[in-house]
Amino acid sequence: MLCLELMTGEQPFSELPRDINVTMKLAKGKLPSRPGAIATARGLNDELWALMRQCWSRKPESRPSMAVVKSKIERLRQSSPTRGQIANLLL
Repeated sequence: MLCLELMTGEQPFSELPRDINVTMKLAKGKLPSRPGAIATARGLNDELWALMRQCWSRKPESRPSMAVVKSKIERLRQSSPTRGQIANLLL
């Protein structure tokens, strides 16, 4: 979720008026929607979004290890200057 905050400049579920609404969404297994143009301009691509969603898996065994997360972010840093700027924030 921290990565989502870095991409959008807002807290996850910031569109919801109260914390209880966030709690209810999470209890139902709902995840944040993919942010739009601002996050894309900041480097959110399909690969990073997939990694973020993987980290949010309800099943702990389905989440990537920190070693995998670090490896994927390092690969993103090397793939493009724009994405590298965001990946630098994440490391």
